Amino acid sequence: MFLLTRDIYKYQFFNTKTFMEFKEIFQRNLIAELSKFG
Repeated sequence: MFLLTRDIYKYQFFNTKTFMEFKEIFQRNLIAELSKFG
C-alpha cells in the first residue's frame, strides 16, 4: 500500500497543476499509515 502510494506520489510530482492538492491528500494518507504503527 505504502509503496503504491509512493509511486503515485512520484507520478503526481510532475503534475504541478494538482500537486498542492495531491500533497495534502498524500500527507493525510501518510499520517494514517504511520498511525497504524504508532
